[in-house]
Amino acid sequence: MDHISGFPEFLSLNHTFGGRVHVVGPPAVTGMVEGAKAFLDVDLRAIERLLGRKTDVTVTEVDRSRVVVETDNYTVTAAQTPHMDLEGPHSFAYRVESKYGSVVVSGDTAPSLNVLELAESADLLIHEVFIDPTTSIDQAALEALDPETREALRKGPDTLEDGLRAQPPRFGHSVAAEVGKLASAADVQTLVLYHRPVFASTRSEYALATRVWGLSESAVSYENRSNLIAAVKEHFDGPVIMGEPLMVFRLGSADE
Repeated sequence: MDHISGFPEFLSLNHTFGGRVHVVGPPAVTGMVEGAKAFLDVDLRAIERLLGRKTDVTVTEVDRSRVVVETDNYTVTAAQTPHMDLEGPHSFAYRVESKYGSVVVSGDTAPSLNVLELAESADLLIHEVFIDPTTSIDQAALEALDPETREALRKGPDTLEDGLRAQPPRFGHSVAAEVGKLASAADVQTLVLYHRPVFASTRSEYALATRVWGLSESAVSYENRSNLIAAVKEHFDGPVIMGEPLMVFRLGSADE
């Protein structure tokens, strides 16, 4: 869950098989949906003509923390979070509550009191974690960053409370120690890390990471994976899982 480049393909596939899509997002998400439909106009009209199928798309724009979806089976609550700018654009975190348990996804965010409150006693917290100069990036790569980002990463808040009070946020992301402190303070059961640094274990992965991100091989070394988890575990003693594509998590059972 990050950025929106895959949305047109998602919309096209749903159109092919028919069905409903409910998009929930910050202000201007309606424009994104309409733009995707315009971009796919020829494709979507061809699918309708050849297959007789189409997707019913509804949009809910979220401009504040509130319940955004409520059904007989689950409730989704959104909470505004600080990302790149205190005044906007904002990101949103979401909590999904059902009879099986509760899952919270942080979205892109600096340490946030809203996420802390949203994640209270959650069964599963899926939280972003960004590059941390002490665990996951070498000095050469750190020097390659812009001065403001470099200083923010070097300094960091002394405590979670310092990060939560920062106005505007010192940085638009959360580093390992902050995520561990937040998960511990929220008393979540399991923590999953995503939006995490690149970890390479093969020559092709190293080549991709160094070319795309401009990082050195030591910066993307797979050894940093263990270092990052260890940095989180210094502050959170529950299970910590490194998120990977197509992971599935089971909460409760159908009999509960």
